[in-house]
Amino acid sequence: MMRALAAGVQGMRVHQVRMDVIGNNIANVNTTAFKASRVSFAEQYNQTMQGATSPGVTRGGVNPKQVGLGVGVAAIETIQEPGNLQATGKATDLALSGNGFFVLRDGGRYVYTRAGNFDFDSDGFLVNPATGQRVQGWMPDKTTSTFPTQDIANMTDIQLPVADAVLAKQTGLVHFDQSLNAAAPIGTVHTAAATVLDSLGNEHVVTLTLTKAAANTWDVAASCTGATVTSLTATGSLDYGAGITELRFDGSGQLVDSTPLVTNDSFQMNVVLDAFANGATDPQTVALDFGSVIQPAFKADTDPSTLRALDYDGYPSGALDRIFIDTKGVVTGYYTNGQYREVAQVAVANFFNPAGLLKDANNNWIESPNSGWALIGAAGESGRGVIASSNLEMSNVDISQEFTNMIITQRGFQANSRIITTADEMLQEVVNLKR
Repeated sequence: MMRALAAGVQGMRVHQVRMDVIGNNIANVNTTAFKASRVSFAEQYNQTMQGATSPGVTRGGVNPKQVGLGVGVAAIETIQEPGNLQATGKATDLALSGNGFFVLRDGGRYVYTRAGNFDFDSDGFLVNPATGQRVQGWMPDKTTSTFPTQDIANMTDIQLPVADAVLAKQTGLVHFDQSLNAAAPIGTVHTAAATVLDSLGNEHVVTLTLTKAAANTWDVAASCTGATVTSLTATGSLDYGAGITELRFDGSGQLVDSTPLVTNDSFQMNVVLDAFANGATDPQTVALDFGSVIQPAFKADTDPSTLRALDYDGYPSGALDRIFIDTKGVVTGYYTNGQYREVAQVAVANFFNPAGLLKDANNNWIESPNSGWALIGAAGESGRGVIASSNLEMSNVDISQEFTNMIITQRGFQANSRIITTADEMLQEVVNLKR
């Protein structure tokens, strides 16, 4: 009976532990990326009253006689199954779909988390705003814009280049399209304006003056606001030699190659701009592409020439406006000049045994001897999950299962308490025998 008392006490203790775990699971039902735990019980030592005997010639074997000495906590396991994703609409909220953990630097150590509710601090570092721990990843080389090898040796704090701007790129090519009217009389003048950018990103208007010099032939001249046009020369299929700058068409309205040997060549002219008044780099050569221009015949009075500048390359200076994060964790910045730049990449760590990690504060985990070391790399590679921006992972606690476990645990605790009261009554009867 004393053994029964001890077994009852142990049973109550382990059910108290299980209730503590269940209570913690329920308390964290709405904690971002929380992983539920479960308790496993195991039978404790046994007292052998009689050992087993093997069968003989005329008699069979005898099984052992053992009395159990209670129950203990065999394990408290963390269930590392991913939780559902919840859309938040915030670009810096990150969730992992699949295996892995985000890497945070906490002073001189790394911690790992599935809770990706991140934000940028005043210095542009991507951090956990509750703790200030900095998110780890890789930053591209400022000169080549390429990322280093995605390993722990090159991993660093992610910091947005908030103060950096994309410098202007001067225009090097302008495309023209539409048509010149074949029915226009000799001497007809058509103008087409094209916007070009200098090395500082300032706009200048290059105006082309096209004068019909003969049937199927248009002379071309150029001028520019804020700069001087020092030369206009034909290149490629428009190079007729002797400094001629003309657009020549055949009887079907197509541009004529400079020689019959020219095939698939560019119908271009180069205009050279010089003496910018604002300090931009000069001279600047801009290629004018006429490859899409045709010469159909329209009535001169109702359908005039429509040749125009279609588009141009280059862009002005721009500041960082917003960011986007893709499934590989690449952070792409959108700048006010319409340009995109890859500015960072978020690191993801995986473990041989994630269930072996030790829980730390603030939804973080740290390595343990049984978790294995962190295998750090890019999302979506080597078994790591992909990143879902503007989402957070929800807790994987099943509230209905926890309530059911709570009832089972309560009944188990009650049953073990009855063992103690019943054994006590039996002992009382023994004591009463001497009366």
